[in-house]
Amino acid sequence: MASKINQGSYPVVRMLRCRATRRYFTGEGWSENADSAQLFPDEFGAVRACVSCELDNVELVLRVDGSQTDIFCTQVR
Repeated sequence: MASKINQGSYPVVRMLRCRATRRYFTGEGWSENADSAQLFPDEFGAVRACVSCELDNVELVLRVDGSQTDIFCTQVR
């Protein structure tokens, strides 16, 4: 089950986003809504999800919890 951004689990949230569609990975599919994105406690968890779910053309997005602005994006796979 995907964690939600507004739960305040992490001061900086880590999400995966498809570079082509700009949709966020939910753990079960893709969503245009960042609030539905699966959150990762660290970069290694995000990379593991890329490998185990065979995700391609994705980027790691870092965002301060509660913000609507990304502070960092980089291609992961």
